[in-house]
Amino acid sequence: MAGNTDGPEQTGRQLGAQLRQWLATDHATDHATNHATDRITDRITDPVSDLNPQWLANRWSDALGSDESLKAPLRDLAARPLFRQCLRQQGLARRTSLEQLGRELAATYSPGVLAQLLDLLEEFGQINLPRDGLPPANAPRRRQVRWLPLGRRLRPLAGGIALAAAAALVWMWSGAELDRLLFEDWGWSGGAVLVLVLALIEALLLAPPLRHWRRDALLASDLAGDSRHAWRWLSAAWVQPRRGEAVLNLIMLAVILGNSALQLPDVILRYALTSLATLIAVALVQPAAAPPRCWGGASGAVGALIGLAGSLSLLQRRDLGYTVNPLTIPAWVLLLIYAGLQLSWQSRERHQAAASGVSADRWGELLASPWCWGLLFGAGWGLVSWLLQLLHSLQSAAQA
Repeated sequence: MAGNTDGPEQTGRQLGAQLRQWLATDHATDHATNHATDRITDRITDPVSDLNPQWLANRWSDALGSDESLKAPLRDLAARPLFRQCLRQQGLARRTSLEQLGRELAATYSPGVLAQLLDLLEEFGQINLPRDGLPPANAPRRRQVRWLPLGRRLRPLAGGIALAAAAALVWMWSGAELDRLLFEDWGWSGGAVLVLVLALIEALLLAPPLRHWRRDALLASDLAGDSRHAWRWLSAAWVQPRRGEAVLNLIMLAVILGNSALQLPDVILRYALTSLATLIAVALVQPAAAPPRCWGGASGAVGALIGLAGSLSLLQRRDLGYTVNPLTIPAWVLLLIYAGLQLSWQSRERHQAAASGVSADRWGELLASPWCWGLLFGAGWGLVSWLLQLLHSLQSAAQA
């Protein structure tokens, strides 16, 4: 059989053999049930009925254990319509579909991942797939990302997105009630209350009994489309990925929103929706073959606030700053500090990954960062606001 069968790992072939066994077991069970109840007909029960994509991806994930390198590609493979078609076919039709599926995978994945997936398909179909022209598994990695249509990428995320959007309205109502009952009498601003809430959550997660909840509450890239983990879209905005980033985000929010006149419900709604928008962006651009990531925290919202102030400062040609007695901090200073620290953290993680033999994509890491998308969204909103102001000024001048 073609393929690299004498390498150090046999993961792909083991998974292919397990898939063939699952199908055979399903078929035998269905046939025995029909025979026992005297309901044998000309139509054989579909053995793929119980092998839905999510179930199959979970079984493969359990089989892989702690090995994370193939979990995301296998989840993508299980959801492909052509792969589902292969499970139902036999003989020459299955072989043709598997060859076409192999060509699709070759346009998507790196050589190492591709070799394992082709091994899986060969072992499952008991065939040899053509590998002429494919780069060897030990060739330097060249990222080849096949961008799926937006609707296809967005569909599995819809449940979590809808849950987080609905929760934002609940947070807004809760903020309005708390403001009316408590914080208005104290004279606290909405921004100060938001910083207090995030600081309390961070303090609770430092306690040993709750420490493990930090990672569980973040949005994991390989679970973003899993309906059983849709609640992560709701919790991710309120949990910071690491302590250093938590301190930085709290300081930035205190500086930017400390003297804001916005009421608490407005602050909470804008924070929740901005964080959700950045999480959607990073989940959509995450390639299926990329290493798993975890997202969350206030980085997206902080980046949007800094991007908005920075773009308005540039477009309006005036310094926009934040007063922290006795200092007035310009927006561009916050931008340099925040972007510099975020990039330094990413650089350190990239060097650690390189030391362990894992290749990293610098631009891919940047696009997989909520703070980067927050900057882009904030700058875009600043441009729209400036254009609207310019249009209003032109209309006023024309009417004068």
